[in-house]
Amino acid sequence: MLEQDDLEESPWRVGPLLSPYGRGMNLSIQCSDTKALARAIEDAGIELRRPIKECWYRDKERLHGELNFLVLDPDGYLLRFTRSLGFRAVEHQAIA
Repeated sequence: MLEQDDLEESPWRVGPLLSPYGRGMNLSIQCSDTKALARAIEDAGIELRRPIKECWYRDKERLHGELNFLVLDPDGYLLRFTRSLGFRAVEHQAIA
């Protein structure tokens, strides 16, 4: 959850708030249509940090694919919007 700071004492605050707030944080957000969302974000005049890319991540003996893109929000949070491409087996290469 992203929440606007109300500047009051809060048990959720673990230290002083210094801009940019999201420094070092990467939030992954699933969406149903990355292409439409990326287009809407660009149409709103916001630059994508990285355009849509097909990525495959290894999970033991399978790969999980996703289409994702990155946006840096005004507070410094790196937002990665993703759409799953499903799973496929890891291809093992024969050793010659």
